[in-house]
Amino acid sequence: MAGSMPAGDHHGAGDPDGVSRIGALEAVGDLVEAFNANLGENMKKQEADIRNEFLNPLFRGLGWDMENRKNQTQDYKDVVVETRIGPATHRKADYAFRIGGVRQFFVEAKKPSENIRENRNHAFQARRYAWNAKKRIIVLTNFRELAVYDCLKKPKRSDRSDVDRIFYCTHEDYADKFDHIWNFFSWDSVGSGYLDRFLEGNIRRSRGSQLVDSAFLEDMESWRTSLAKNLHELNPSLATLELNASLQKTIERILFLRICEDRNIWAHSTLEEISKKNNIYRHMCELYDRADDAFNSGLFDFEADQLSKRLKIGDGVLKKIIKSLYPPASPYDFSILSIDVLGSTYEKFLGREIHIRNNKLSIREKPLVRQSGGVVYTPDFIVTDMVKNTVWETIKGMRPEGIRQVKILDPACGSGTFLVRAYESLLRRHLQFYEGLPLRRRGRYLYTGRDGRLYLKPSIKEILLNNIYGIDIDHQAVEITKLSLLLKTLEDEMSDPSGFQTTLDRDKRALPDLGRNIVSGNTLIKPDIQRTIDGTENGVNAFDWRTEPVFAGIARSGGFDIVIGNPPYVKKQNLDKNWDRYFMDTYETARGTYDLYYAFIEKSLEMTKAGGLLSFITPNKFLTGEDGAELRTVIRAGASLKRMLHFGANKVFESKASIYACIFTLRKGQSRSFQWHKFNLNDDFKRLDGIRYKLGRNGSLGSGPWLFNTPEENEVLDLIRSGGAANRLDSIFETNKGVSTGNDGIFVVHPTGGRNTYRSRELGDVVRLEPAMLRKFVNGADVGSFDITSDKYVIYPYGISRGAGPSDVIPSEELERRFPLTYGYLSRMRGRLGKRKIGRKVDPGRRRPGQRGPRAGREFYEYSAKRSMHQYALEKIIIPDLLIRNRIGIDGAGEYTFNAGLHGLVPKEDPRKGELLFYLGVLNSEVFWFFIVSTATAMGGEAYRLLPEYFDPFVFPVRYDPKDEACSAMVGRVGQLLQLCRKQKRRKGIPDRAAERRIRYLVGEMNDMVYGMYGLDESQIAVIRGKITRAEPDGA
Repeated sequence: MAGSMPAGDHHGAGDPDGVSRIGALEAVGDLVEAFNANLGENMKKQEADIRNEFLNPLFRGLGWDMENRKNQTQDYKDVVVETRIGPATHRKADYAFRIGGVRQFFVEAKKPSENIRENRNHAFQARRYAWNAKKRIIVLTNFRELAVYDCLKKPKRSDRSDVDRIFYCTHEDYADKFDHIWNFFSWDSVGSGYLDRFLEGNIRRSRGSQLVDSAFLEDMESWRTSLAKNLHELNPSLATLELNASLQKTIERILFLRICEDRNIWAHSTLEEISKKNNIYRHMCELYDRADDAFNSGLFDFEADQLSKRLKIGDGVLKKIIKSLYPPASPYDFSILSIDVLGSTYEKFLGREIHIRNNKLSIREKPLVRQSGGVVYTPDFIVTDMVKNTVWETIKGMRPEGIRQVKILDPACGSGTFLVRAYESLLRRHLQFYEGLPLRRRGRYLYTGRDGRLYLKPSIKEILLNNIYGIDIDHQAVEITKLSLLLKTLEDEMSDPSGFQTTLDRDKRALPDLGRNIVSGNTLIKPDIQRTIDGTENGVNAFDWRTEPVFAGIARSGGFDIVIGNPPYVKKQNLDKNWDRYFMDTYETARGTYDLYYAFIEKSLEMTKAGGLLSFITPNKFLTGEDGAELRTVIRAGASLKRMLHFGANKVFESKASIYACIFTLRKGQSRSFQWHKFNLNDDFKRLDGIRYKLGRNGSLGSGPWLFNTPEENEVLDLIRSGGAANRLDSIFETNKGVSTGNDGIFVVHPTGGRNTYRSRELGDVVRLEPAMLRKFVNGADVGSFDITSDKYVIYPYGISRGAGPSDVIPSEELERRFPLTYGYLSRMRGRLGKRKIGRKVDPGRRRPGQRGPRAGREFYEYSAKRSMHQYALEKIIIPDLLIRNRIGIDGAGEYTFNAGLHGLVPKEDPRKGELLFYLGVLNSEVFWFFIVSTATAMGGEAYRLLPEYFDPFVFPVRYDPKDEACSAMVGRVGQLLQLCRKQKRRKGIPDRAAERRIRYLVGEMNDMVYGMYGLDESQIAVIRGKITRAEPDGA
């Protein structure tokens, strides 16, 4: 087994009805006693009887509202009990247990006479359902037995019944195993997130684990490869664009019809039967014609698609694809597989495309995907939250006639995730409204399905055309968005196909044509780019808001009521240079080292109606970074912040570890206040319901950094800043970034202890070098609190300057004459040195920016970026670029050169004795670290970026004055700390406990001195220490 369920004392407060753990134990005991009292008869009972008499009471005893006594809407019921309709192969699990409308686990019920422990078919059916629904836990039970499965692994019919089973017991064990049952399945425990935490922390992923979307993506990639080869072979005249379009259309149509089969909308096994014939593709085209008559959605429109029917596709490749979509070869159940899973899979699938070059096929990432570093798919909990706080908040009290006027746009819609969820909200509100009508009026809008539920009549679903709009630069993504929305339109028909079939008979326009609502175009670039930049038409896909019929009308009416989505993140340096030039000419926000999403925010705000909402999830860097100043100005000029959800250093996107995100909602227009919440590292950021938001003032937001701190924290920050401009760090110090050699493996060497011998990591061998050509070298790990220790050296082929001017490279002739050993070593490395990426400060006539290898006139051993080398020989304070906690050191003799991951603080005036020690003490204090964690950007592991833009604004309590008692006392304490730290380093891993205690004592005294210099009282000190403690990563 992959793991086991926990025993223990996880006691919750109980659900809203006050169910207690002790009461639940007694109720379970009574059920077991009742079952045993009439065991013979109970063993003969049918599944429905067992559900009503034993399973419902069992879970009611665990705190679940089985009968919906709280009168929640269908979307927010605790428990959804499924009615069985359709073939047994497509049965839903009997129960879905939910918190806040989000499914947590499933329960599949069986007759007591069924063997749960040994029946592999029952286990397969349960695991297949949960795996397709992308939920890890399903319970298989007949009350007499109870088994729990962790459904990470793709299910196979041949699997034993115990594969991925993490718990099993009989009803006789319920009392003894009650801790397990309560901890896993009580309403209170599940609501607290215990189940998720346990699965992540205790159940190791078994070999072969694979989520359904990952498996489906693998299959789609395989289909693409085999189809591409076949299409290229049989249709050699197809160009790259035509080949990719044909691939997508073929896969899209097959999947659509296969999904409709499993959802009882299309005759089952239609494709499977066709795959048994000869000339399969001809029969498929005939099937497509029938589908066009039935659905008329544009997906099967061969007037618009003149190419598809002319294609030749071999029987072998189509037979293989179709076979993989049906049992027993297929693990997929398309009646269960959600639109979200299909959308996320398709979005990743569309990140790559086939290329034809020299009659050979290859698969490459699309340019925009490559520029952004990969596909960023928005997690479901994020989409749910954003739609709830924009679309649902807007429409929840509206009547249908008011809702029809609400225009919703995703300007970079991808696979349509946000639009599908927005459409769900629209459907829910219409259903909610019509359910409230008198019975005699409901019939015009609703019908009752065979499962007893109320459904919107298909004609009502024209709301899709009234409300939903999307744009994407990728025409393939647009097709997938349309497909996702159409599938969502059909989703209810799975439970009650009769309504849809009636519509097919009566109205050939069964599905809306979304071609005017969901369009392909570049949201940011108008056709005038061709007037601005020559030769850029190909690949731009410019979009004209003034001439696109539907969009132009909305623009004339003032714009969209809601703009929502996840725009692409592409750094300026990764953009096409023509696009970059156009953006800089067109958008105020395209300044400095901007990101593409800056322009998306600016353009989207322009397209938002006055009073409307704009909500995006983006990296949070624009909130505080210098390059976000223009964006912050643009936002505040036309809008006000309504809500900010800041994820801090938590990683929201699984595939993009370096993105630290925030969700923001803007209202176009001005308002006084906004809500905000910022997560600490390792908070449960996936549960966004019930957050206690703090209140902020829009008046405090401008072009400067947007900081989300409590009023008490802001009070302390204001006090720190009150020292004035003269005491700012950047008034006292000049900041220099370290060098980039381009290959530290060559340039950085370690002494061996022998005469003039050093170890080269690049060579993996010892080399001889002249000591005069070396300087002590440090990286981030060498910097401790107060002290710096390093045994590394860097080859330094430059003249030594003490601040008088730039350090020039030593010419090769001179280097060879004066330092033949070093020159000989570097010459051996010449080929490898030529592969380095050279910095951008070059003669543009000799080499393009970013070109690899040295330009004409450069020595082959120059650093890639030497920066302010003339100041490396000066006294300085050294600050690492990335820190988990405060750790700042001093180079009092000017003997260290440092790498690009460090910053050197060099005094603007010649330092007096003790001056650097004074400033070093303040910078190593709790006050400085509080300032950083309150104003800087947090990265992974709660490490903070210590860039000049974050530490330059720090204000020292006073300027150093050797005559000042407090300054002198500080210098004394820091001097002692420096000596003790160096003494500890010399012990080489054998700690001196007494010295450690002395260091802690002196650091405490130093912090008290700094607090005193700022005039902070006890409550303010508590604020500082509380903030620092919350910023500490677990185990740090």
